[in-house]
Amino acid sequence: MDLDPGARSVEVLFAPTRGDAEDFYGAVGDLDALMHADAAVPYMFVVKADALRDAEHHDKAISEYTKAMELDANVPEAYVGRGMSLMAQEAYDSAQQDLVHALELDSASAQTYVRLATLLTLKGDYKSALAACQKAVKLDPKSSDAYLRAGNIHYFQKEYQKALDDYLLAVKNDPTSPAASNGAGLGYFALRKYSDALEYFSRAIAMNPDADRFYRNRASTYANMKAFQNAATDYKNASLLNTDPALVEEYKKLIDDAEQQSATGKS
Repeated sequence: MDLDPGARSVEVLFAPTRGDAEDFYGAVGDLDALMHADAAVPYMFVVKADALRDAEHHDKAISEYTKAMELDANVPEAYVGRGMSLMAQEAYDSAQQDLVHALELDSASAQTYVRLATLLTLKGDYKSALAACQKAVKLDPKSSDAYLRAGNIHYFQKEYQKALDDYLLAVKNDPTSPAASNGAGLGYFALRKYSDALEYFSRAIAMNPDADRFYRNRASTYANMKAFQNAATDYKNASLLNTDPALVEEYKKLIDDAEQQSATGKS
């Protein structure tokens, strides 16, 4: 039994689940009056755009980032933000142009290199993505995000030992990151070191018990260890956390298969 195929997406579904998409934008409040009084400050548009992007209103966010650029073409945060919104809309070439320009304005931003690496990974340009991760690490040797993205790149290329090495560096530099622990779990799973995979998936779940993919990954590990009842329990937990109609039948089958295997083993 393999891991969830969705784990091969660029983020490997490591990020903690997002809360209400409107929360952050609502917390920022109505900026219109303030911005009218201080419209000449490009960062006011960046702040509003960031809130819109967090709430996943990407078209509106792009508009606000562009307004900031029109006021001052040398604000790297505006290009980074617009690039991230364009990335979310799968306008990868335009997003890359913005992120590269942001780095031309601020070449010391490790986080922008990490974002560029994410984008390049989405485009399948693994060599350039890995180079961007290396630049990020050079700027910030403790960047857990950079090691995590590098691990993803190696994972997608089936270089599992290299992936695990980077995932463990991500854990070392941020032991509180469920994404990093889940990454280490994936690395160990791919190397068939199931006991270690189980430990790291369990750590990820302990830090973020609301991510269905973490339970699903641990369930796959239990299944490979022939602990089918535990696998069924984790699949059930995952199905309760992700009620996407497209997954209902898939989870039902995974649960039924695991329970059948468990019953067969007991008979």
